[in-house]
Amino acid sequence: MAFPKHLDKETLEELLAIIERNRWDRLRKRQLENEISEENIDFEDEQISPDSVRVILFGAESPFIKSMIEMFRVITVIGYFRDPENMISFCLDHQVPNILFDVDPPTDCYQVMDIFASVKMLIPSVRIFVCTGRKNSVEVEHLKMYGAAILEKPILRNKVRWFKETYC
Repeated sequence: MAFPKHLDKETLEELLAIIERNRWDRLRKRQLENEISEENIDFEDEQISPDSVRVILFGAESPFIKSMIEMFRVITVIGYFRDPENMISFCLDHQVPNILFDVDPPTDCYQVMDIFASVKMLIPSVRIFVCTGRKNSVEVEHLKMYGAAILEKPILRNKVRWFKETYC
């Protein structure tokens, strides 16, 4: 298919609208697939149940989150959430002792601050940790002032082992 050398404004806007619509359709489809796969989590093993989760990890899907899940799953039972309501409900139902928040992009740090306030109010006994590479930012300082512990990135296996021995 040959493209003309010059596109008029109307044709260009139509093409951009098609591209944008296709992009959102793909994102919706991917989100539905992820939700379906999360719903199919099965706790058939008698030793692993929702009540045995020791650490909750919250943040947008990223290489950091994936590496944290892989490091923690070897040494303890970890849960991962992207949806704040599901995470808070799970923590209330199963009394999870530790929550790790990733506040660096692509995670929305303001959403994390709202969740932090809700969790601190609803479950005052939970230990909250903030994983960040920018420990001197205003948002991180605010979380620290209200009781969050800071885990500075990069978080390596030694730090994960120390965390497990100390808090799990």
